[in-house]
Amino acid sequence: MKPIATGIRIGGLYKLDVKSTPQQALMSLDKSAENLWHQQLGHINFSDFILLQKKGIVDGIPVLKKLHIDYEACALSKQHRDEFPAIKDRKQRYILELVHTDLCGPMQTRSLGGAYYFLIFVDDCKIFKWVYFLKQKSHAFEYFKQFRNTIEKQSGKFIRILRSNQGGEFKKGVFIKYCKKHGIQQ
Repeated sequence: MKPIATGIRIGGLYKLDVKSTPQQALMSLDKSAENLWHQQLGHINFSDFILLQKKGIVDGIPVLKKLHIDYEACALSKQHRDEFPAIKDRKQRYILELVHTDLCGPMQTRSLGGAYYFLIFVDDCKIFKWVYFLKQKSHAFEYFKQFRNTIEKQSGKFIRILRSNQGGEFKKGVFIKYCKKHGIQQ
């Protein structure tokens, strides 16, 4: 077998050096006409392929010699994943046991109240969400203290774990000390 092209790696890409005449094309010749048409028609299914043949909608479409089109990508795309197994030993969460938080911004457009940021808290148990709008990123700690006081008084429960994306607003010394003082894990 004579190679018709070689590849040379340049950086993270391969440059293809074609050693062929202008009449040649880089194409696999081992595919049947049915497979090539199947691919060209967007991986059409077998019954629609026959319908195109019968109605003469597409010129040049071959008469099928076999009753099945073998194309590996189509077989793989029809595979369905199994459901995730139910985890029976998953620890039951209680209200405020785990609270997720994130600070988003600055936004390009200021809110009606003049805020460029928003701070969100999500209770993992009930998926309740609380959103605070902030004019400055540095106000996140004060809004967290306000959120904690309000929600703990309303629910009678305490925040046990505060999960964040470890952004700078949640890694400041005063924030960490406050969480340790009130028994909140980060």
